[in-house]
Amino acid sequence: MSFLDTVKTGSTGEKVALAPGNYGTKSQPGLKILMYGDWSKPDKNGTMRHSFLVAATQPSNESKKAKGTANGNGFPDAPEDDFEGTAFMTVPLNDGWLNAEAAALAFTEVSRPKDSGDPQADYVQQAIEAGEITVESAQKAQAYYVKVATDKLLAANTPADKVEEAIPAQYHKEMQQIAIALGLYFRLLDWAGVSRSQAFSYDVKKLVDVQFSGSIKESDNPGKDGNKVSEVAGIKEKK
Repeated sequence: MSFLDTVKTGSTGEKVALAPGNYGTKSQPGLKILMYGDWSKPDKNGTMRHSFLVAATQPSNESKKAKGTANGNGFPDAPEDDFEGTAFMTVPLNDGWLNAEAAALAFTEVSRPKDSGDPQADYVQQAIEAGEITVESAQKAQAYYVKVATDKLLAANTPADKVEEAIPAQYHKEMQQIAIALGLYFRLLDWAGVSRSQAFSYDVKKLVDVQFSGSIKESDNPGKDGNKVSEVAGIKEKK
């Protein structure tokens, strides 16, 4: 038997957490997706939490600035070990969100100013005019998410006489959750050079090798070995 057949591929030495900070700019990526995690799994609500392993392609902006200030030479290249390590990135997607109706409703709702009743952008109407959805399909989708909001309020033992007035705020939370998740996903597609019109049928695993810019933070949850773990905290919009 070859020694190759006995190699434990899950053990690749000490895992180093990528240093917190901002990597890249709106036009120049600083992070790269290395692999799709086979630990990806759905949560209790059926939302698939797609997980990726990410590494840096250059030092963080903070590291560059610190070295530039110390050396007085602008932003010189930092040693490679200044950006060694990896971070985890989660892209939560639910099948119920991956359609034009849900996206149009969500981004319309979150454009609503906190203290105003009118959204600042009507993506639902734009989608109808573009032939991507119909009035009927939009109304059906909205009714579905109103029911989701209502069911959550009832499950939380909201007093019966308070349910009706609480529905708009809970509906807003549901739409905000969708908009945040889809916004992150769309930004990654932009960096990948993939049209957003393909978002609802795109194989998320194809995001491996895509380079993007974003911020890294230390995770609140340490690794199984007790060591620090880093995670992607945000993704910059591509210029």
